[in-house]
Amino acid sequence: MGASCLDFVEKLTALTAMAFATTAPVLGRGPSTRRDLVVLRAPHGQHFARLGRSPWRGASLLPTHLHGKRLISTHHRLPRLLCQQKREERTLPESEAVQEIARWSDERLLQLTLTGPLSEAAPSSVKHPQALPQWRRLGELLVTQLGIREMSRDARVRIFQYYLPLFFWMRETMHRVRKSRDTDADPRHGVVIGIQCPQGGGKTTLTTALEQLFREVRLSCVVLSIDDFYWTRAQQQALADSHRFNPLLQMRGNPGTHDIELAMQTLTQLVRRPVDGEEATVAVPRYDKSAYNGRGDRAPPEMWPRVHRPVDVVLLEGWCLGFRALPPNAPALHEQAIRANGLVEVNQLLQEELSRLYGLLDAFVVIGLEGDDTHRALQVVYDWRLQAEQEMRAQGKDGMTDEQVRAFVDKFMPAYHAYLQGLYDGPPLLGDRSRELRFRINRSRQPTRRTRI
Repeated sequence: MGASCLDFVEKLTALTAMAFATTAPVLGRGPSTRRDLVVLRAPHGQHFARLGRSPWRGASLLPTHLHGKRLISTHHRLPRLLCQQKREERTLPESEAVQEIARWSDERLLQLTLTGPLSEAAPSSVKHPQALPQWRRLGELLVTQLGIREMSRDARVRIFQYYLPLFFWMRETMHRVRKSRDTDADPRHGVVIGIQCPQGGGKTTLTTALEQLFREVRLSCVVLSIDDFYWTRAQQQALADSHRFNPLLQMRGNPGTHDIELAMQTLTQLVRRPVDGEEATVAVPRYDKSAYNGRGDRAPPEMWPRVHRPVDVVLLEGWCLGFRALPPNAPALHEQAIRANGLVEVNQLLQEELSRLYGLLDAFVVIGLEGDDTHRALQVVYDWRLQAEQEMRAQGKDGMTDEQVRAFVDKFMPAYHAYLQGLYDGPPLLGDRSRELRFRINRSRQPTRRTRI
């Protein structure tokens, strides 16, 4: 692709983003999208080079990962005139990291894939030499997507001992779930996999990688966040007014600030085949966190991307996903309620609202914080957020001060302290151990150990 063509792509993508309100994108299905046209993607809120940080998940359109082997597919389809050749995949010079993976011996790659903390979770079908070409090919894909130029130890662990084993577990679990269904009586085609991880733990990068991996193996995938289902600004204000003495409900974030009916409707429609007379696409809600000076509002429905259904895999991530309400007389609830005014009401809303989502999950992944003392381990959530804001300020972007970061994270801590330990040590959320995976990550966001259920 020539320089002039790339300039044209960048200009057109900028215009597309500005005209986003009148052109709702349609999410394609599978890697065939990538072969039909040039499509670009960067994780939302990251690498949004020319237009600032993206207010909507998946709204990033600019070509910021052009140094890799191929351009990465996105939800947002650009016109076919973007320098495309029919049914031809675009390639670019390989990075040093891709070339290094290609040079690895089978013995080295096999040892790498079998020695990580999540290797036990990967199915037996990918634990033999015949599966190494698949590991190698998908590893090269991730290197390209993530913009990795050097295969450091951190990069090797992240790709071959974290992202790929988790992907293989998800794919195997998806197949088992679908086989277990009564296809005549069950209208669902796809599966919903929940992912719980504290803020700053790398959910966005992880789910972006998983989405691309599923598409690479010709399985359609949509990533949603619990954040996508926050109440509208007006509804959130009404909630705050009706609980004006509860500091935990004055802004979005805690259980009780989400539109669970909308979430359940969206998830159900995404995985079901349309029947006669129903729309073949589903509008996926998006939330604009930049609206109202950062207080946020739901994006107008005409700006929501539309998804072809049924989707094979829906990934739903959230910091509080999987939290279970405590009994009213639980000592832990009253202990935390003394420290944080308003937790009793949040606990009730968790029981009445958020927990209703769990019945729609087919599998669940818990990415926990390393450390035997969960309360002490939560300090890393502050550190991760501070790191992100400091990096933004260093780049000349608007970012919260250290004091603002602490005040922001403080509002989530009562729920973390009340529910996280039960999530880590409690029974499986879905009642089936084979459909739940739990492991811990360290401060570098690398897996350290799998935990038993």
